[in-house]
Amino acid sequence: MRYSEAECRAAAEALVRSLSEKGLLQLQTEPRRSAAQLAQALLENFRQEEELRREAERLAEAHMPAGQAVDRHKVVQMITQRLAEERSFVL
Repeated sequence: MRYSEAECRAAAEALVRSLSEKGLLQLQTEPRRSAAQLAQALLENFRQEEELRREAERLAEAHMPAGQAVDRHKVVQMITQRLAEERSFVL
């Protein structure tokens, strides 16, 4: 799923604000900077997840037998999970 930079920024700001107010997060920088760093980490994670999904689709296309009735979405999903496990990437 694709998330815009604005959506990630808003989620990061809400998360930093909420955790700070509850005393669950002690910031060493200003909240805006922490939220910006969190938003960048989220965007990078989503980019890597999309890259994994594209690789899984390429592998599925290359290895799926032609003419067989298989659920392509399910195959891509299974390959994506396997690639994520191999790379210690949390989906």
